[in-house]
Amino acid sequence: MMYENPDARETPGLEDYLAALRARWLLVLMITALFTILGYVYVQTRSVTVEARAEVLVNPAPVPRTTENNLPRISLERERGVLSSLRTAELASQKLGIGDPADVQRNVKVEFEPDSDILAVLVKRTDAELARDTANALAESYVELRIADAAASDQALTDSYTALEVELVAQEAALLVQQEDVLDQISRLDESSPSLNQLSTSVNSELSTVKQQLRNVRTDINNAERNQAIRSVAAEVIQFEEIPEFSGIGDRTVYLGTFLLGLILGISTAWVLDRLDRTARETDDVELAVGSKVLGAIPEFGISNRSGAAAVVMLSGGRSNRVQRARESFRRLRSSVQFLAASNEMKSFVVTSARPAEGKSVMITNLAVASAQSGSNVVLVSADMRRPMVEKLLSLPNPENGLSTYLAGSDRSDIALRVDGIANLTVVPAGPLPDNPGELLASQRFGHFIAELTEQFDFVFVDAPPVLSAADSMSAAVHCDGVIVVVDSQNTDTDALLRMSSEIRRAGGQVAGAVMNRDKSDSSGMFSRDRYAYEKVSSQVSS
Repeated sequence: MMYENPDARETPGLEDYLAALRARWLLVLMITALFTILGYVYVQTRSVTVEARAEVLVNPAPVPRTTENNLPRISLERERGVLSSLRTAELASQKLGIGDPADVQRNVKVEFEPDSDILAVLVKRTDAELARDTANALAESYVELRIADAAASDQALTDSYTALEVELVAQEAALLVQQEDVLDQISRLDESSPSLNQLSTSVNSELSTVKQQLRNVRTDINNAERNQAIRSVAAEVIQFEEIPEFSGIGDRTVYLGTFLLGLILGISTAWVLDRLDRTARETDDVELAVGSKVLGAIPEFGISNRSGAAAVVMLSGGRSNRVQRARESFRRLRSSVQFLAASNEMKSFVVTSARPAEGKSVMITNLAVASAQSGSNVVLVSADMRRPMVEKLLSLPNPENGLSTYLAGSDRSDIALRVDGIANLTVVPAGPLPDNPGELLASQRFGHFIAELTEQFDFVFVDAPPVLSAADSMSAAVHCDGVIVVVDSQNTDTDALLRMSSEIRRAGGQVAGAVMNRDKSDSSGMFSRDRYAYEKVSSQVSS
């Protein structure tokens, strides 16, 4: 996370984006994998629905039934209702072998275009073959019913004409008999009878009317038969559905889409978290916050070297890549501290951190050992009398006399301890835990003690409590030449560094430099050419 200096704001560049991704690549991978898994679960559990379509051409037909020879106009709205009716579904269910017609009507929609004579039946099913069979069965059933209704209407019309013809023929026969009887009566009279003549005229008129009606009926019958013969079928299926294909999003598209969505979301999340992160991960951030240079960067130790005596990698016998890199980092730090001391006439340093568990005790112990190994006469003072750790790291006994007892007024002649295997390293243990460690470190006795150590040793390293947890470090910093700040690059935030450096300067101390602990910015990849060369040389030196 970049430290935001109001006077030096920079627009994030490609390097910043890549750094954010490198720092949170695992988060990006997890989010991408999560979305890909969700896509797989969706594909495996979703109900794939296909839609089958069959089309029916509706031709003019005497449906509904009519006694006229002219055919009614087609009402597609009415025919849509017929196609989607229970009657049609019952016939289709018989064709499909389905017991309940309601199952056939499920997810069925009938559409038509106002300017056409075509009905389209649309069926949605999870089974493609069932969707096809249902659409075709409904279309065929509708056609069969409409043809049957048209035939029934034609038959009804023919029956009505036939009945009318029979009635007219009977009337004609009766009038002919009546006409013959009237003519017979007229022929028997010697004189004409006005009444018989009038009756004869009336009978002839009725007979003529009946014959004309009979001719009209027979003409209508002939026309109806001719029209039925040349008329198109009442309805016909013009498009049978084949097995429909799934038209939704394919499996591969879902997999690719969820993968890309997860990747984009993962990258975006990593970038947002990086922008919101106040952790001092970069050297520039630390230097701006503490107002001093970074003297070195210590990589993160392996799990086996994170606690106890194994954390003192300058003394451990491990030959792993991480241990060798850590040793070389402490050697570089030692050179930086020696140069700082020579350039500024400094010999005594307080080593502290902003908060607990940031690695200050491990760092100062390894630095002291590295300095002693180079030939310098070094004394390491365990001044963290609230939670002393130097003794545990160097596997030293916890004596009854130590720094606390000396500062409380006892003789110091027997408080110094030697570390086996390192002739140039002396350790001043913390001693029994006092009730007032801050007051002891602020005393003039501690100042005189540091001055005496400075005269006797090349370097004096003082392990002090975290600045933001106790005031002990500020008290000790007044009596030393400088303060070396340990920064946990994975946890220490810039706000804490600002507060810490302000507290040290307010107490009269001087921040001489900072050390980046658990640093990952300079970690090499598995196939790095530099790392290979370094490991090869380190192995040869160790052997």
